[in-house]
Amino acid sequence: MVKLDTKVFSEKELRTLAKYQPFITDNKINYDWGNNYNNYFSDHFYLRDEIIKYYDRFKYFIAYKNYVLPGHAILNKSTNWGFRIEPYSLAVYDDLSDETVKRIVSNLTRLNDFCNSHNIKFYLVVVPAKEDIYKEQNIYKPAGKNENFNKIYEYAKKNTDLKIVFPAEQFKSLGKTNFVFFKTDHHWTHYGAFTGYTLLANEIKKDFPQFLPETKKDFDISKNKLVLSDFTREYTTGQTLYAFLNLDDKKIAEKVLDVEYPYYIHKKHKSLKTDIDYDNKIKDFHFPAKNNLTALEIGNSQSENFNSFLPYSFKHLRYLRANNSKRKFVDEIKMSGYENEILKMKPDILILTVSSAYIIPLKNMYESEN
Repeated sequence: MVKLDTKVFSEKELRTLAKYQPFITDNKINYDWGNNYNNYFSDHFYLRDEIIKYYDRFKYFIAYKNYVLPGHAILNKSTNWGFRIEPYSLAVYDDLSDETVKRIVSNLTRLNDFCNSHNIKFYLVVVPAKEDIYKEQNIYKPAGKNENFNKIYEYAKKNTDLKIVFPAEQFKSLGKTNFVFFKTDHHWTHYGAFTGYTLLANEIKKDFPQFLPETKKDFDISKNKLVLSDFTREYTTGQTLYAFLNLDDKKIAEKVLDVEYPYYIHKKHKSLKTDIDYDNKIKDFHFPAKNNLTALEIGNSQSENFNSFLPYSFKHLRYLRANNSKRKFVDEIKMSGYENEILKMKPDILILTVSSAYIIPLKNMYESEN
């Protein structure tokens, strides 16, 4: 009891831990104190991480076909495919009302108009859901449903001139013979991100004829079974495996990691200058690009592998990580927090890179006005 830890956030589980709530506060009794303390104790008891590690390792080895942590993730032991099954990931199959679709498209149109008024070109890059692209590998997929961003995409194409890169159909085709997502992580691979980069480059070239995109010839390709997917650019076993399934074990990793993923390293990567603000999760990239364009990118974690390619296309790319622990999920791309930054830099191009599951932040881009 005296050795309870005081951690606020679990980097391993990627979640905020339960807080202690007193039995009496302001002379009022907390009648739910028992449940509150149970939750607090469950998150902070002595040697918790070590005990859970051995417990989950034991469960993995006795599981027959699928190792499941309900509400978190699943790993198919025969194929080694892992999927998140927490509400955020499964929400990609929720039906969207016409009102929600129109509101999101209206928000994106408003941002596009703001950019146009300042002579900035706006491009939206939406990364499809791994849960939908690899349906045949995911036993938790709802029958007969497709991810709901398709509805937003089709409505926007029909009713606006928004420039949206949403490579769902390309990924479903390419994913049959290539890995566009990691098996043990929910982010797109370098192969998937380069496909998205090429599609975005084609759109940019329509507006900027001088834009010369990078091609595969500009990169050396290496292979690694480990996963590279987040801000710190460190190789891991994959977030689904180590964070959502708690299987941070060397023997399990040797068994599960059965794919060598191609990683693209630019032949002139030493000429890329990168300034990093780790506290606010901001990166400034400077590169002697083939053109004289500048860009500002706002994005969630799907931006990280995308940024293995984007910085080499601009003399200056400034990247603002939206989900950086300083913003509530609902406010991660609220434009009131970014407009001054956009006007201060006045880039040629604004890129918004998000996951297709980012429905709630997209709804709330202009919450106060709506």
